[in-house]
Amino acid sequence: MPAFEFISPAKFNGVVTAKTLVADQTLAIDFELEGDFRFNPGQYLSVDLPLSERYPKRARRAYSIWTHPSEQGPLRFVARLVPGGRASDYLAALSVGDPVGILGPFGVFVLREPNADDVYFVATGTGLAPLRNMIVELLERPDNRSRIHLDLGFRYDNDVFGVDELLALTKSHDRFELSLSVSRPTEDWAGERGRLTAHWAKREFDPKHSQFYLCGSGPMINNMRELLLERGLPETALFTEKYYD
Repeated sequence: MPAFEFISPAKFNGVVTAKTLVADQTLAIDFELEGDFRFNPGQYLSVDLPLSERYPKRARRAYSIWTHPSEQGPLRFVARLVPGGRASDYLAALSVGDPVGILGPFGVFVLREPNADDVYFVATGTGLAPLRNMIVELLERPDNRSRIHLDLGFRYDNDVFGVDELLALTKSHDRFELSLSVSRPTEDWAGERGRLTAHWAKREFDPKHSQFYLCGSGPMINNMRELLLERGLPETALFTEKYYD
């Protein structure tokens, strides 16, 4: 069963408090909302896009929430910028103090109970956002003893973000481990190389005592699903959220 509280989505008015380019084409937006915005780790929000002569129809874009519910201060989401994209152009043009319309929370990509002995999180790119939230949740639960594994993949060196915080968590929590890989690295990249699915083709796990949460590109999720199910993982222990195909 999902370990979450049902919260009806609602409309909120917000104000941008910070913009940070956390990677070459990845933007973090911090904002404060009027009212009590509650959500479960792993859920997402929708951002209203403004109307213009070029874009006369109303539209929204969905972004997973980076901030954990227990963290004080502004909320954050991260977005991959696509040159010429309607949402990307809007987010890139935002300034501190600008209003932003939010609708949420949405989604059922949340932690399931009971947690397995080993909980594996596998993400590509900005698919890290909801998984970061879930990992913080498990680490904060005083009764949780699961071993937590995060496999994080990026395409290029300059796509990498969020790693410093994750490394700090590995040092403060001995049951959390991080594996980072770049699939198209430059010669300067000193870490692991290759696709996550290539690493998992050689990796051992106990399918009877594991859960997997996958988030990111459609090809990664499709390939990982096939690999894990072929090796005996039950469908009931596999949870996914695709960001793009």
